[in-house]
Amino acid sequence: MKSGRSTRSSHPNSPTNAANLDPQQLFEKLKKEITIVIQNEFRSVSEKLSSLEKKMDNIEHTVILLINKQEVQEKELHCLQRDLPDELMHEIELRMKKRKNVIVSGIPESRAGNVDERKNCDEREMMKLFDTIDLTPNISDVIRLGKSLNVVTVFCA
Repeated sequence: MKSGRSTRSSHPNSPTNAANLDPQQLFEKLKKEITIVIQNEFRSVSEKLSSLEKKMDNIEHTVILLINKQEVQEKELHCLQRDLPDELMHEIELRMKKRKNVIVSGIPESRAGNVDERKNCDEREMMKLFDTIDLTPNISDVIRLGKSLNVVTVFCA
């Protein structure tokens, strides 16, 4: 026994409903559904693309910062490499000169008014001292340290 109701499905996408449509209506309906699916997919792809573009911009910015930092570090390194040998050589030369220095204290300071006379007096006193200990150094310079401290530095070559 059959009731008065149809046993066919009433869902809009069901094959029965599609069979009730003429080919033009079916085409338009499928076209509309495909268009919606394509639009949704396009929107999703656009969002993903936008996200990737933002990430690329961040990466590009980071790369630019790193390149700039590297350039600065390379310039600093170049300066260090260029200047280091000169500074190092200067330091070595100073140490070589200073290793022969002699500092003597207790030598009375000359009362001469002229700087050159006082310096000559200090040199004579140093030569007397070296003669006393039977030493003949090659003196390159004599400098009195400080103010009236009776300290004399002798630079030997």
